[in-house]
Amino acid sequence: MKDLTVRSLIDSAHEDLEQVLVSAGVSFILWNSFTSSEELKRNYLAAQNKLGLTDKRRTSKSIGENNEKFLALVDELSVNAEEYRLWIVKNNRQPLLKNIVVAYCAGVEGYLKRIAVAFALHEKVKYSNIAASIHDDDYKKTLESKLKSWQHCGKLAPSRAQAFFEAHIFYKNPYKNIYRFSLDLDDWNVCNDLFRLRNAIIHDNQILARQLEIGEYKFLPTSMQDITISHTDFISKVIRRIFDLGPKLHLL
Repeated sequence: MKDLTVRSLIDSAHEDLEQVLVSAGVSFILWNSFTSSEELKRNYLAAQNKLGLTDKRRTSKSIGENNEKFLALVDELSVNAEEYRLWIVKNNRQPLLKNIVVAYCAGVEGYLKRIAVAFALHEKVKYSNIAASIHDDDYKKTLESKLKSWQHCGKLAPSRAQAFFEAHIFYKNPYKNIYRFSLDLDDWNVCNDLFRLRNAIIHDNQILARQLEIGEYKFLPTSMQDITISHTDFISKVIRRIFDLGPKLHLL
């Protein structure tokens, strides 16, 4: 296992948020491309062979056993998928997109905490070298401190993410030439409303306390408009702008 450093904390936080944004959208695309369990099994086996997804170090026996387990699982889950498809057609709704909203919020929250920890550690003299190994006790103490700060910012919910970002990341950024985080108020209004949507989905029976406007999209109070792929795509672009996601890893 590689040593934990300020650099690895920042890099992994960027990578993981990027993967949240990518995988959430991909899950929607994959779901909409599902037609039958037989086709899914054919595509899976073709991908194993064509794309070289199988670990070349494994034996043909273990590969075969793994494939058999997956194909059996496909049969089981396909029954649920067919029931889900019928429910969507009948109700003209797509709950998967609400899950994407929740995933985006979890991704942003985790990202903020990890970047804040990295910046706080960098302020210590012994970690001013971004490649210096971080002692476990120092990491735990700093993480505990930032988690408490996150809870304190909870008094400002649902603007907690913005408050935490300003206090612990934006104005503490030691790498402004590389990580050009944005404090654009229009984008942060979208991000704050994203958390309001999440809260309504998880805590408030999907009922909003007030109208939200996310770009050109409006969500009315008391009755949440169904989230669409256009909503999640717009939100994803805003998140990328705020946190300057892109090919900036390992430049430090």
